[in-house]
Amino acid sequence: MIFASPADPYRDRKKYHKAAKSDGRGSVSALCFARPRPINLAHALWTLRDEAVTCPKCLRIIRAPKQTGDPQ
Repeated sequence: MIFASPADPYRDRKKYHKAAKSDGRGSVSALCFARPRPINLAHALWTLRDEAVTCPKCLRIIRAPKQTGDPQ
C-alpha cells in the first residue's frame, strides 16, 4: 500500500475506523464503538479495507483470534 508523504498538503491525518454497522440514513458506526453511533467525520473517517485501518482499537479487534466452533 502506498501512502502520501507527510509533506503532501492533501494527506489526511484523520483516524480511519473499520466500518461495522450502518443505519438507514447512511451513517456508519465503527467496529470499536461499544454502542453503535455515527462516526464524527470531522475527526475520523471509515473504511471497509482492513489494511487501511489506523484506529488502534479497531486494529486490536481485527487482529484478535477469531473464535470458531459451536458453543456447548
